[in-house]
Amino acid sequence: MGHQIMFGHAVTRGVGALVAASYAALQKVRMTDAELIGRLIEEAAQSPDWLPGHLPVFNLWGPVTYLTPAGDVVINDEEGGPLRPADRAERDFALARAAERYPELAHLMPTRPRTATTCDQCDGRGRVTLTQGKFLPWQAGPFMYCQECNSLGWTGSTP
Repeated sequence: MGHQIMFGHAVTRGVGALVAASYAALQKVRMTDAELIGRLIEEAAQSPDWLPGHLPVFNLWGPVTYLTPAGDVVINDEEGGPLRPADRAERDFALARAAERYPELAHLMPTRPRTATTCDQCDGRGRVTLTQGKFLPWQAGPFMYCQECNSLGWTGSTP
């Protein structure tokens, strides 16, 4: 006789049935990147830098960087101006910010290549501090994002 386990509203018997029910439940809640980004866009609609159909990922006194439902990174250089596609460095930086701001998007960050090296300027932290006119790896307190590695913490070619 199998064990009875409550799963949602259905009672299943045995491990095989539990695995099948678990997989079916996961399939219902698993979202595509476009669905996930779309949901986050809806949630961000109250943000002051919101643009319909775009997820704001970075805005600091200047251009606003957005993520589209297709996963593209676009930039609005001036309020009300046209959007432009991000270059590779801007894209890497934006995806790192998206992962930080929206942890469920962490999988969109560039994968560190085997040949990449830890960034010398930020010591792999992605952030630096300015002390006595020198950039030093960030420890705590005020920081700037590392421009050397686009705040990824490593340098090397990304796809």
